[in-house]
Amino acid sequence: MKHVPRQLEEFDRFGESPFWLIAGSDPVLVGEMWDWIRRRMGRMGSYERRVFRPERTLDPGFLDDYRTGSLFSERRLFELHLSAPTLQGAGVSALGDLLEQPAAPSTWLAIHLPSLDRGVRQSALYSRFVSRAQVVECWPPDPVRWNAEVERRAREHKVAFGPGGGELLAALTEGNLLGLEAALQVLELDEPDHPVTESEVAGVLGASAQYGPFDLAEAALSENPGRVFEIFRTLAETTGEWPLVLGTLVHEIHAVLGAGGSQAPPRKQSLYEKARRRGRPFWYRRLEEAARADLVVKGRKPGRAGETLLRLVLHMSGVPGIGERA
Repeated sequence: MKHVPRQLEEFDRFGESPFWLIAGSDPVLVGEMWDWIRRRMGRMGSYERRVFRPERTLDPGFLDDYRTGSLFSERRLFELHLSAPTLQGAGVSALGDLLEQPAAPSTWLAIHLPSLDRGVRQSALYSRFVSRAQVVECWPPDPVRWNAEVERRAREHKVAFGPGGGELLAALTEGNLLGLEAALQVLELDEPDHPVTESEVAGVLGASAQYGPFDLAEAALSENPGRVFEIFRTLAETTGEWPLVLGTLVHEIHAVLGAGGSQAPPRKQSLYEKARRRGRPFWYRRLEEAARADLVVKGRKPGRAGETLLRLVLHMSGVPGIGERA
């Protein structure tokens, strides 16, 4: 069965399902789904968590571990984090067999695919997941529902807006969930005793700065590394809101890959078409790089957030990464 992650509470009625497929790489939605699955397992009692990160092929040891019981806990959660949109090798067909013969109701298997291209959607394995498992597609929010999404998440953060405040936040984040969450967290920490005004929202998002995160992304898609460096230096000096910058870059990579439909204005669409000429593998590598940068920005991996993001956006602009051709 396929779902979209609008309200996590909706998944409670599917909470006993032992198979989950999380598709897409929106960092907020994917992270929230993983958190929900782990919390759900925790509410049922203690459990053992096993994490696997295959590159292109599925290690046969994964299947052996899945079918073998554990000495430490009756309940087990197997997490399969894939870095590529598809898998190769004999282990793929074995995944389909697991859907027909699960190890035990107390053993869950959750898989994350960073994307769903046409070949994956049309595969027999994906069809079996749709019919036998819970498939959650985590794409950037529909622009038509974006204002409602902003209001819902603002309530969760206990942030109330004055006239124009919510509208400006929705306009500046432009469907960028990571940027929206970063802005709401800052507003929540400020603990305002009044509805947040339009000028306060502008201050948090650096709307009065010479450049904004979308200017940076646009320069990268235009393959202009000189302008990228100029804008990045200005952002570092004026705002330094790295979660917002990263969220914007991820949002634009998704747009290049075609997620979220074709709601962009014609000028942006021409930029996306130009960027697509570099091929989907190039942009999948940028998504993987962005996922690593996210860990640095959140302090969960050593490194300097600014330097990490500068490398990412320069690679987006055409400066070769390690092992890539110029």
